[in-house]
Amino acid sequence: MPDIREVDLTDEVLLRRLWEIGAEADAEVPAVHDHPSWTSWWARFTRREVSAERRLLAAYDEGRPAGYAEASFPLLDNPRLVEVGVYVAWGARRQGHGSALLGAVVHDARRADRNLLMAGLSTGIDDIPVGQLFAEARGFTLAQYDVEKTLDVAAHRASWPVMLDDMAGRSDGYEVDTWVGPTPERHIAALCALMSAFNGEIPLGELDLEDEYWDEARLRDQERRRLETGRHGCVSIAIAPDGTPAGYTEIVVDDGWPGIAFQEGTLVVPGHRGRRLGLRLKLINQLRMVRDFPDVGTIEAGNAADNDHMNAVNEVLGFRPVARWLELQRRL
Repeated sequence: MPDIREVDLTDEVLLRRLWEIGAEADAEVPAVHDHPSWTSWWARFTRREVSAERRLLAAYDEGRPAGYAEASFPLLDNPRLVEVGVYVAWGARRQGHGSALLGAVVHDARRADRNLLMAGLSTGIDDIPVGQLFAEARGFTLAQYDVEKTLDVAAHRASWPVMLDDMAGRSDGYEVDTWVGPTPERHIAALCALMSAFNGEIPLGELDLEDEYWDEARLRDQERRRLETGRHGCVSIAIAPDGTPAGYTEIVVDDGWPGIAFQEGTLVVPGHRGRRLGLRLKLINQLRMVRDFPDVGTIEAGNAADNDHMNAVNEVLGFRPVARWLELQRRL
C-alpha cells in the first residue's frame, strides 16, 4: 500500500527533492518552463499567502520520496475549488503512488466541503500525454487548452518601436503607464478592478471558474512574495479619457529561470476594444522589460486556443506555437 504523508515544510532537503521530481516531469515538454523555479515553488509552501491555503503531500517508496501532490484552496474567491498537481518520479510510476496522492487530495477537498478539482499540464502540440490519460481515468475531463508560445526577443525587438509609431491615433487620449515592482498607489484601485474582471472576460471553455477578488491587501501580498523570491513584475495599464481603467498587461521575470520572461494576464475591457489597445500595452510593456532586464532572450506566453483576438496580437508580435497547456477538471 502506498505510504502517503504530509510534508514537513521545514525540511528543505525534502522540499528540494520534491521540486526536482516536478521539474523532471515538466521537462518532458522542453519547449516551455511551466514548472516554477525552485525559489518561487519553495515560497508557495513556506511563506504565508492571503489568497490561498496550500497543502503538500508526499508518497514514499521504501522510505524515499517517490512523488508528491500539491493542493491549493482559494480563500478569497472560488470557494468550491481545489487546484491540484500530482507528480511521480520516473522510476516509481505505475505503482499506485499517483492514485494514492490524488485520493488523499480528494479526501481533503471533501472534508473542506469543496466539490471541484482543477489540474493543468503541458504537452506537445499534438500529443495526448500520459498525465491526461491518468486524469481522465480518474474522472477528470478536458475543459480548456491554451496554445503555449515563445518569442525570440533579439529577432523582434527592433520592430516594436516601429509598430508603436504605426499605431499613432488609434488610442489617442488613453494614458498608458508602466512600472516594474510594486504598483504605484495611484493605480492600485484600477489594477485590482481589472484583475478582478479577468476571469469573466476571457474564454474559459468549460472551466467552472468564478471571478477572482483582488484588493490592495492581495495585490501587495503577491508583490511581497515575488520580491522575496527574485521575481519581478513588469506592468502596463491603460486609463481611458474619462479616468476609468481600460486594460492592462503583465510580464514576470524570474531570477530562477535566467534569460526567460513569462507573459501573464492581458485584458482590454469591453467598450475600449477595437483601438489596438492590447497590442499597444504589450509593446510598451515589452520595451520596458528589455530596458530593465536586458538579459531576457525569450518570452513565454499562453492563450486559449479560441481567444482569436489575443492569438492574433501575439502572432503580430512574433510569438510561435511550441506546446499546449491542458486544463482539466473534475466535479466531486
